[in-house]
Amino acid sequence: AGAMAPLSKAALEEASPEAASIANPMKSMASEEELQAELGIRIAVPSDASDKSFYIIADTVAEIDYTDTNGRSCTYRASAGEGQDISGIYYELRDEEELDIEGVSVSLGFADISEAETASAALLEWSMEGSSYSLWIEGCESRDEAAAAVSELIGLIN
Repeated sequence: AGAMAPLSKAALEEASPEAASIANPMKSMASEEELQAELGIRIAVPSDASDKSFYIIADTVAEIDYTDTNGRSCTYRASAGEGQDISGIYYELRDEEELDIEGVSVSLGFADISEAETASAALLEWSMEGSSYSLWIEGCESRDEAAAAVSELIGLIN
């Protein structure tokens, strides 16, 4: 069975109100600053990102959903503690490699999320300054574009 992309809180509640409260309780937050204050971790997205939503999942993971300047849906997560798998992505990844971005070791893999030719996504995961990070970019097939997105995010929290 193919895995599904991370569900929004609304979609999850609609699908199963019980599961929404048990699986991943998501608490809506107002801003990056609120996320950082509540969890004590650094997370920020580019100021030119749009449709930003801020959440805390299971009291431990910060999530910012946003649309990048290329119109792609992105899910960016952070949690205290290095080396954690916090992406919530269960697709089989291909073309996996380790990249060095801004001196940080970043793992990159691509997933095919539907039959359409453009329906792939990039998953990037890294740890720095005592926290784990993941970035899921839908519609991204380019190693360079994925690396540039992470480079920008790392620059915002360094």
